[in-house]
Order: sequence, then structure tokens, then C-alpha cells
Amino acid sequence: MAEFMTRNLSRGKLGTTGRRKWLIFALGVFLAVVAGSLCKVPVSKARTDGYLTGESSPGLYEEMQKACDNGELDECVRLGGRYYTGAGTTSNPTRAAQLFTRACDGGETSGCYLLGILYSKGTGVSKDSDKAAALIRRACDKGNAYACMSIGEMYRTGRNMPKEEAEAAGYYVKACDFRHGAGCFNAGKMYQQAVGVPRDIPRALTLYGKGCKLGDRDSCKMRDRLNDAATKRSADISKAIASCRAGWGAGCMNAGIYYDQGEPENKDMAKAATYYALACDAGIPEGCFNLSLQYIGGQGVAENLEKARDLSRKACASGHAKACFNLALLLEHDAASKERKEEAIASYEKSCDGGIAQACNNLGVRYMHGQGVPKDKDHAEKLFGKACKLYGRSC
Repeated sequence: MAEFMTRNLSRGKLGTTGRRKWLIFALGVFLAVVAGSLCKVPVSKARTDGYLTGESSPGLYEEMQKACDNGELDECVRLGGRYYTGAGTTSNPTRAAQLFTRACDGGETSGCYLLGILYSKGTGVSKDSDKAAALIRRACDKGNAYACMSIGEMYRTGRNMPKEEAEAAGYYVKACDFRHGAGCFNAGKMYQQAVGVPRDIPRALTLYGKGCKLGDRDSCKMRDRLNDAATKRSADISKAIASCRAGWGAGCMNAGIYYDQGEPENKDMAKAATYYALACDAGIPEGCFNLSLQYIGGQGVAENLEKARDLSRKACASGHAKACFNLALLLEHDAASKERKEEAIASYEKSCDGGIAQACNNLGVRYMHGQGVPKDKDHAEKLFGKACKLYGRSC
């Protein structure tokens, strides 16, 4: 059977905020190393001068190198960070890579992560995307939240590896579990917008809530926004049901839409059918049309094309152009009599007059070939032209 008219639904994409959050940590990570934010234990409290500013006190590099040589792997990472950025010395990415390698080989996750970044960029080492991904994944698996964010971004964008949005979501969740607020935000966004994972608003709320507790402001905003929307929807559906019970057809229609087209956790096609039926009985053509779609597809009700036809006919009589188009298709599907064929043509005409390009096109085909109407190529061309004006793809 030809494709019926239906409602248009859209899905969002992961927005620019998620990308911005990744850039913040990716671009600032080496400064974070220099500042000591990735270090577990400082060499001594007396040597904090110069770590944040990049200035060097006398003998600082020698002391850091000595600490690194004595097995303090976090100092190898910090020293490597200084060589990479040129903080207090001449920039030397090759030396930075050597120090990161030493730290990584000793089990320091930040060393593996930063070495992976160097391999991904080809800085201080030959570019090797596979090795970069392996090092960053290794760091993530051992609990480095920054690495989980990075590997998640690689999977999401397809940078240095095949694009796998489901994998990306998993690594963002790992970053969140390892207390990275932006990881919670990115994972929440993917669950909210069904990017690589099924849409799951409750889980998105949980992730946003965790990100908020970790200090991520955007997570707080999204959590509050979703909670406010849920509160409003709850109030709206209560009002809709109350007004429907009071005999207001628009309230029944709103209740039907809530259960049909609302959030997945509220979706209940059987309830939607009940309220659409009440809206239809109250004279709301859209209620009849939406209920007819459910009978066509067997959603929340048993499939019944005869009922779908009757509902489409009722909506069409009230001027619903999409319903007229569907009625024409349903009549053609079971055109056992001359009367039904004639009704199908009349329904196409109403639908075309109502601005449905596909109805004009279908009617044009029938006039072109004399199917149920006298053959009239000139009229057919006029109908094709109208379809083209209404919808460019019909041209």
C-alpha cells in the first residue's frame, strides 16, 4: 500500500556545548599538568612556587628530574608537561614524550593519556592513531577521567577510529563515574537526544544531577530545565484530562497528544486512542485523523482498516486535507465498487485543494492514464505543476 500521511517527528543532535566541554579539557590539559592538577602527590610543599605561573625557581628542573628518577612518576608527568609547553624552559616535545612514556610504563595513567595525545597529533613522536587510541583507552580503563572523555570524543566524531556513538556514550559515562562533570553532561545529552543510545530521560536526569554535584554548571542547567519541563507536563496533562472530563474536546486532544507524542516514559498508545476517540466525538478533526493512524498501524488498538476509513472520512468531511489523502488511499486499497472509486477521486481532489502535494500528484497520474476519470493530459499537467509548487521534490 502507498505511504500514508502521518505526523512529522524530529530528533536533536549532540550540540555545541558538548564539543566546547571537550575542547576545554583537551586544550588545557597540559597546563593542568604543569599546575599539578593531575598529580597525586607534590614533591614538597616548599616547591609550589612557579608551578602555576610556569616560572622556575633555581634548581627546580633538577629536583623534578631527580624525583622522576627516584620513581615519583607523577613528577615525570609534570616535568614532561613543562617540556611540552616550554614553561620555564625551551619547548622540547620529544623529551616530553620520553617522560610520558616512562611514567606510562610505570603505571601512571596521566602519562599514558598524554602520550596518547602526542601520538594522535604527531608531536614529539611519529603520528600513530592506533597507538594513540590504545594508550588513551588504557588510561581510561585504569580510571583516568580525562582519557575517558578523549576516547569518547574520538568515538563520537570518528577521529582516529571508526565513528561509534554508542561507544562514545559508554566512555562519557565512564568519565562521569570517574568524577568528570563534563562527562556526565555529555552522556546525559546523548541519552536525552537519543544519540547512539535509546532516549532515556530519567537516566539523562541522573547523569545531569551527578554532573551538577561535581560542579558542572551546564549539567545543573539541563537538570533544572528537564525537571521544570516534567513538572509543567505533569500539570498540563492533569489540566487536559480534567477539561476532557468536563466535555472540552481540545482537552481530550491534548491528552491524546501527551500519551502519543510526548516523552517515551509517558507514551501509552492505548490511552492516546481513548482520548483521540473522545476528541473525535467532540468534533476535533485532528482527533479522528490521529486515531485513524493508530488503526492503520495497529498502535494501541487492533489494526482495522474499515475503522481507519470511517475516521478518515469523518476528518476529511471537516476539511482535514491529510485525512482526505489517507481516505483516498484506503478507498483505492479496497475499491470494490464504482462508488468507492469515485469517492477516492473526490478525496484526492479535496486533499489537493487543501495543499497536499502528493494528492495532486496521484490525481494527476489518474488523469494522465484515465484511471477512474476521463483521460485528460492537460489537466494532469496542471495537477503535476501544482504538486511541484507545493513540494519541490514532486517536480
